[in-house]
Amino acid sequence: LHSLTFSLTLSRSHALRSSIALTAPTPALAHTFVNLSVMIGQLLLYIISALFLNVLYRYLRWRYSPLNKIPGPIKNYTLKEWIVGVFSIIENEPFMQPHQRWWKEAEEEEAARHGASLLSTSSRSRMGSVIGNGISNGSSGSTNDSSNENINGTTSTTKSTTRHYETPLLHYTSLFGKQFICTLDADAVKQILTSKASTPTPTYIKGLHYLRKVVGAGLVTIDGTTWHRHRRIIQPSFNNQFLKDALSGCIPDLMDRFCHAWEVRSCKKGTCGDDGSDGDVNSDIDIATHFSALALDIIGKVAFSHEFQAIEEVERWGNS
Repeated sequence: LHSLTFSLTLSRSHALRSSIALTAPTPALAHTFVNLSVMIGQLLLYIISALFLNVLYRYLRWRYSPLNKIPGPIKNYTLKEWIVGVFSIIENEPFMQPHQRWWKEAEEEEAARHGASLLSTSSRSRMGSVIGNGISNGSSGSTNDSSNENINGTTSTTKSTTRHYETPLLHYTSLFGKQFICTLDADAVKQILTSKASTPTPTYIKGLHYLRKVVGAGLVTIDGTTWHRHRRIIQPSFNNQFLKDALSGCIPDLMDRFCHAWEVRSCKKGTCGDDGSDGDVNSDIDIATHFSALALDIIGKVAFSHEFQAIEEVERWGNS
């Protein structure tokens, strides 16, 4: 029994030494591991260097872009501005409200740079009705003739010239230096919207590459000849007579509800008197939001036969 136990112990020790010999790396295998580690380290170094150079290139291209000469909210071209831009401002504020504020600030800066003063109420109302009717150098002249009667009863005509500086373009930056140009000039907007889009290489493209990956290559995301082919396929759905019948059936009811909500709100805020006349207290109206709700309901009924019920938000606002 003792000899049997000794032989088993000896065989186990031989097996253990054999396993250690099998698992111990040879010099060639250890050299291979070292080379593989060096290659992985070099590959990571190349990737980090390429990313750094790409970020540096994109930042320098944004920092010294000629688009920065266009007025806009970006004043300090720092790395933080390149990373964040004005993305959070646009996301957190109502639609187009930041752009209106930036437009006003740009006009004031342009006027101050030229030593002029902006026209107050009349100019602002004109610009509100026709967005950016300015010329390319950002200035336009307006002449006012006024007749003054002197002490002797004679009339003398004096001519006063007031310069008004407009901003036809706005430039701002979103995430990671993505640059945007907001067009405020009526002629430029007309040129963009009426440019021929059915060519293989249209002048103005939508550039919705990421949206195309989400929703697919549809009429909203495609450009050029492919867009033109899709547009011709759905053209019968936009027959003039069909649209007239559909619009005449839904617009009157929606407009009645829309105007009624404004009237209710005005009376609650004291802007209409007991006799139906206007009061002294003004009530602010978010026209962009209200008309967006109205347009959404009209498009939903006419194009998709669907009730979005967006006008109910305007009615709740009127009753609040």
